[in-house]
Amino acid sequence: MKPVLAWVKDNVLVVVFGVLILLMLPAAWFVSSWWSTKIRTGQEQAASGALQKINGAKIDYTVPQYEPTSATLSVKEYPNKALINWFKEQRAALKGQADGLVKRAEDFNKGVGPDAEAVGRTEHKPLVDGLFPPPAHREEEQGKLNEMEDTLLGLKGRANPYQQILDKARAGGPADPVQMAETVRDMQNSEKEKITANKRDLTTEEQAKLLKQLADQRLAEIQARVASISMYATLGSFPQGRSASAIPTGSHIDAELIEPVQFFKYQWDYWVLEDLVAAVKLADSGQDGKPTTVDKSVVKRIVSIELDPADGLEELDAERGRQRDMGGNAPPVAAAAAGMAPTDPFRSISGRLGGPGNGYYDVRRAKMTVIVSSARLQEFLEAIPRTNFMTVVDMDLTDVNPWDELKKGYYYGPEHVTKATVEVETVWLRSWMSNYMPSRLKSQLKIPEPVPDPNAPAGTPAPGAKGPG
Repeated sequence: MKPVLAWVKDNVLVVVFGVLILLMLPAAWFVSSWWSTKIRTGQEQAASGALQKINGAKIDYTVPQYEPTSATLSVKEYPNKALINWFKEQRAALKGQADGLVKRAEDFNKGVGPDAEAVGRTEHKPLVDGLFPPPAHREEEQGKLNEMEDTLLGLKGRANPYQQILDKARAGGPADPVQMAETVRDMQNSEKEKITANKRDLTTEEQAKLLKQLADQRLAEIQARVASISMYATLGSFPQGRSASAIPTGSHIDAELIEPVQFFKYQWDYWVLEDLVAAVKLADSGQDGKPTTVDKSVVKRIVSIELDPADGLEELDAERGRQRDMGGNAPPVAAAAAGMAPTDPFRSISGRLGGPGNGYYDVRRAKMTVIVSSARLQEFLEAIPRTNFMTVVDMDLTDVNPWDELKKGYYYGPEHVTKATVEVETVWLRSWMSNYMPSRLKSQLKIPEPVPDPNAPAGTPAPGAKGPG
């Protein structure tokens, strides 16, 4: 022990510094650790603050979708000129495509442009210029209404507009039975005179031969008529009687019906009939686009067309009620998503529903009964939606006796035919239709009147708002 103490005494500084080193090592570690933590914490806080500022500078880049059920394309990113330009270009391109599609659909529905022309349709225009919407002055309105009456009835040198629809489709009635009877009778007298010189009666054999000649002549007369038309259809094929959508006939229209709303309904019916007959004409066109003759046509005859009023103008509650469940609980009309039209599955298989709750389009329903080639029925069904925004929602087929038809003067050619009754929904876009509607009709359909341009000169009417109607 003494040697150790002696060494310590001789080496005091070594011992002291050794002790200091042993004490300073943990102290230095503690101090450095505390300092490092403080520095790191400070730096982390500073970095976090800076990061928050940077993230706060991010902006939303979006490309809206015009289909309500599609999600909007959205990206949150830092301001970037390249991104800004790219999204701007995409938004502009998409809007241009959407606007172009809407315009194309509107033009096609109205009968304007190459799409409508390709299916043989022409523009839906009012039969009398300046009547729809009605003029502001009552005197001018009455003059236009009187002109419309003459136009609808084909009076005062005007062509009947409904007959013009048929003429454009190369439609006509069967051979004139009176003229055909006269022709056959003249032939009978002529042949009988040749054989007997009017000095004796025909023998049984001669009578049978003459009857066959007369039957062949009658058939030849019927077939000659077939070659001059594309389908059988007359004004009697259009809605008749006192139904709401019957075409006006006779020498005058009842005074209480000569008013803007009723005349607009006549105009609307006329447009629906135009499209339905155009669909038949399209089906009856050959590969060269020219009308075929009856014996080669798909649709041989339009027997009848019936029209329902537009949804919302004449309520169909009784019919709709019969389609409800047995408990009598009427399921509500399906609520429309934003940007979508309302639907009603009890209206038809399409669910389309026009009227006040639909701000985009109106629906007109029609029932068309035709004699059609059984083998080529599908061609007719396909021609209907090609012609305009029209959909077949129901169809019934019944047999046709060609001999009974032949007795009535209808010859359909060698093909087997059937009678088809098709129910068709037609859609009419309000984007152009509402420009023609009288104000009272707009009120019924809850169509808002156009807003006047605040920059227009004082006294300038809003677009499409010419009169009270």
